[in-house]
Amino acid sequence: MLLRRAPLLASLLLSFVACGSDRDPWDDANASGGPGASGGPPGGAPGSSGGASGTPGGEVATDLVGVWSVAGKDARGSYRGRAEVRADGGKLTVVRTVAYDGVTVEGGRALHWAFVGTGKGDTKKEITADVTLENRDFIVEREGVVRTAKDAPIPVVGKVRLEAGKGIATWSGTGVTGEEAWESREPSGAEPIVSFARTVQVGHDPPASATKTGLFATYGSFHQLPVVQPYVGRPEFQAAVHGHIVDKTDFAFYRANKNALRVVNKSIDAISLGETLNRANAYRMTLAEKAAGFDAEIETEFTQPQTGMLLDAAPPGQSKQVHFSAALWTGIYMASQVYRFQATGEPKAKANVVRALDGLLKLQEVTGDWKVFARAIRPATGSATGGWHPGAGALASLEWLEGGNNDMMKGLYIAYVLGHGMLCKAPGHEALCARIRANAKHLSDDVNVDRGSDDLDSSWLTAVVTNDVVTKISYQAKAEAAWVPTKPVVENNTLLYEQGTADWSGLNLGFVSGLFHVLLAGEYDVGGSSKATFTKIIDDSWAGLRRQRLPLWNLLEGAYGATGLDAAAKEDTLWRMREFPFPKPTIKVDLRIRPDYCMSPYPSLPWKNDWTTTDRTQALRSVPLFEEALDIYRFRTEMRYAGDTRTARPPAPEYLVAYWFARKHGLLAATD
Repeated sequence: MLLRRAPLLASLLLSFVACGSDRDPWDDANASGGPGASGGPPGGAPGSSGGASGTPGGEVATDLVGVWSVAGKDARGSYRGRAEVRADGGKLTVVRTVAYDGVTVEGGRALHWAFVGTGKGDTKKEITADVTLENRDFIVEREGVVRTAKDAPIPVVGKVRLEAGKGIATWSGTGVTGEEAWESREPSGAEPIVSFARTVQVGHDPPASATKTGLFATYGSFHQLPVVQPYVGRPEFQAAVHGHIVDKTDFAFYRANKNALRVVNKSIDAISLGETLNRANAYRMTLAEKAAGFDAEIETEFTQPQTGMLLDAAPPGQSKQVHFSAALWTGIYMASQVYRFQATGEPKAKANVVRALDGLLKLQEVTGDWKVFARAIRPATGSATGGWHPGAGALASLEWLEGGNNDMMKGLYIAYVLGHGMLCKAPGHEALCARIRANAKHLSDDVNVDRGSDDLDSSWLTAVVTNDVVTKISYQAKAEAAWVPTKPVVENNTLLYEQGTADWSGLNLGFVSGLFHVLLAGEYDVGGSSKATFTKIIDDSWAGLRRQRLPLWNLLEGAYGATGLDAAAKEDTLWRMREFPFPKPTIKVDLRIRPDYCMSPYPSLPWKNDWTTTDRTQALRSVPLFEEALDIYRFRTEMRYAGDTRTARPPAPEYLVAYWFARKHGLLAATD
């Protein structure tokens, strides 16, 4: 497989307002209890007199330019906050952010509302502010409210006049009315009191003319599809440069105001509140706080007590069932707990490792045939149908799901090597470690999934985990023999990203496989070159993937690559983790309602050659994670534009393995 190396990350600013501080002193004063919870007179900034003078020094303001404290009232009730008029290069920007007194939404969050618009007029007398409420964003249906691409933006007009050193403002628009007083003017700071920080991070260099011509010809029938046709004439479609939207707007605000929701340049309704809730749930917590939430969630809601298997999402009122690919996802979850224990020493993490590892070992032991392993197990139901079978022998109290394959084996591999490293190099878990050794040997001797490098991997694993010298020597020899034909294959199987296209779902398996191999190579350098070979594979893969916002691959490079993370990649990893909401949202998303949405000119998984009969459409740009309907693994990026998780909220093993891996290797701090 060919590898295309990518240059450094680049960004294109989308917003017309520069990113500034989202921290509001009035908001900070009321962060714990919501608007009106603590001191500060109505209309005055915290600590100000709120008196008759128009400026802090007691002078009467003669110009509207500056930052004002605001008090007003609309149909929702009274509110307080701040407003700003900025004059930059002859252009006026008008900003207003208020918090409602005693109004809470979405389970007790304090309600804030912010406008950012343009101004015109004489700032020494009266100005008009023009604001556009653009409600078409990412949620298309919530609590009876529906959004479509045909919805029109809502214009809002503000009139602000200077009178006796104060501002008198009125706001009007569809569903918007309000009257307020502006007092206690202060000079503007370096940045606006509210600003947008939405940028596009490009995913690859612009295609060469010949390359694009060839690809457009190849995918001509894709362009003719009715779902794609509306986008073909758009300049960004024709430019064919894919990218990823990063939106840091209100990050500082939510870190300072954990119990608030600030709707910005949208009407306030069920959908805009839901969209704002997702952003708040991403940004209000530190990474550690989100990890604690996801850890507790899996421990209490998404682990099958009898087997340790990871459970899947389920509609409200229905019991959660073991995940169809529990072998893989329980292995990934177990890996997260190994790294959690190594980073913190928490007994709970160790207990989680032991419970999950016991269940994963039973995937081999339950079938009664060492040539076959299960992809999941569950307590016996008495109705083993649809691929389920009764457990054998001492495990007759369980049922097992057929279909253990190469992908599922990755879960066993990573669990066995990490479990051995954590539990079997000191006394205390002899029975569990004996099972790891026996089961690894059976993977090598009996299982034949007939794909990839499994002949090498299973014998190599056995050589590493065994404590018997004769067995070790025998399986080292098997691994050495398998390394000879396998090495050139894996060297040329570097993960590929090309012009917006990748095997996105395979990137998770690639991470697990890369991690498994470098861990084995650290214990035994098969062929005398496996460590260097897999280090280079990680480096080469990351060189092609580094601009695709893949935190697990960034972290793998940071921990085991020769190149290591540069500052830009580390910062991107941090923001990708920050934009992951806790809990995962239950929403229906379709990005096509956004005016700026564009379809990719290329189908996903084009090698399947079925785009005229199967939906292979994908977006030209990915969006932040809080704008997605998140499934069980969203760190693969995948340029999706629609999804529905309203009735099924999945667990987040991908967040946990990324977070605790990073903490163990010192790539993220506990305070991030």
